[in-house]
Amino acid sequence: MERKFFKAELLLCPTCCHPYEHRATYKPLYAVREEHTDVLTDRPDLQLKLVQIFFRHGARTPIRLTPGVEEVVWDKDTMFIEEDYLKCDYDVYSLDGKSGPHHSVIEESYQQATTYKGGAHRGQLTTLGMNQTYELGTYFRKHYIEKLKFLSPKFNYSDMYLRSTNVKRNLKSMSCVLAAMYGEDLKTNQNGLPRVHVDHESTEILYPNYVHCKPLMDSYFSTTKNTDVVPGIRPIRLQVQELLDQDPDKIHLDLVSVRDGISARQAHDFPLSPVLEPIAGIVEKAAVDIMKHCIAGADQSRDNLPYSVGPLLSLIVDNVHRAITGESPYKFHLHSCHDTTLMPLLMAVGSFDDTWPGLCSDFIVEMYQDRDGRPYVRNLYLGKELRLGPKGTSILTLEEFKELLRPCFITQEDFRKTLINVGTY
Repeated sequence: MERKFFKAELLLCPTCCHPYEHRATYKPLYAVREEHTDVLTDRPDLQLKLVQIFFRHGARTPIRLTPGVEEVVWDKDTMFIEEDYLKCDYDVYSLDGKSGPHHSVIEESYQQATTYKGGAHRGQLTTLGMNQTYELGTYFRKHYIEKLKFLSPKFNYSDMYLRSTNVKRNLKSMSCVLAAMYGEDLKTNQNGLPRVHVDHESTEILYPNYVHCKPLMDSYFSTTKNTDVVPGIRPIRLQVQELLDQDPDKIHLDLVSVRDGISARQAHDFPLSPVLEPIAGIVEKAAVDIMKHCIAGADQSRDNLPYSVGPLLSLIVDNVHRAITGESPYKFHLHSCHDTTLMPLLMAVGSFDDTWPGLCSDFIVEMYQDRDGRPYVRNLYLGKELRLGPKGTSILTLEEFKELLRPCFITQEDFRKTLINVGTY
């Protein structure tokens, strides 16, 4: 096949008919976090009572290779060194209190797949990723421990609830965050190791569960098998495949995977393929559009959002109610999750700006109470408070927050009714 030069300006946005390139500005891969906004100065009557944090893991090896693109070396001996300051031991428990470690279907798939040049496995947190999540933990320590004094400088097991997806990079990211927040204290603490809770992959709600949730399964796999159903994707896919000398009649290129490979290389300062470098921004935007279609539904219908994020929203609200009633002692919930966790969370509150969440991005839900015990909620993304609801306010009453979430809300019990092939630990 004769290779032709790719001209991004020829690709038109199906919505506005302007060149697609203007919608594809490439953003930093690593989260650019602003200085955390303190408690609102115009509401001195409010007291912080509960913090729920959902953060993405750090840099990792790619999930899969792009056919036609030369591999780089992911050296298993040099790229995964864990310095002493990054180490923090922990125990793994299932949600029902059973001690682990527990079998991970996702991790097993990575280990069984062909290793990359250099011997590394897929989807593994690198030393860079460990340091990124350690930096994130330092940020939490400075704000919630040192500045606000919301948390004790010594690790208190009754204050913090830790949860992660049962994926090695996420568990390790959690431990690096803990090392930054409480590393020295945990080395001398005699009360046992921190407990990180994981759920069985068949009932996981910390990401859209495409494998077991029937409504999501139908939409997700029909889209990934034919991404051309997403407006504007077909011309991009065909031109990228032409650049890679691929026959589009034999291969339906997954642009989300292409984007993943590009981002993993860029995060670790590996050179990009000369073919993909000039179109990295366009591939990025196409990948976002595909994921929006999978997560929210076709034609911006948002029909899938209740299944993608509804049970997680239910958990967030339940945690608020348990904190108010005193049913739960925890005042700091830390969740190690994924980009596909943050996307639907941002969509649900109306704050997704079509930018793929960077490494170590964090979404925070803070609950306050006034002197009469009335609860209020504030949301932050990358340290910046989000202005939400019809009035665009930075802080909502709990009822206003619940009303904002209502179109995407589904209880965890109703979500479980949509699951198939459910297993337990």
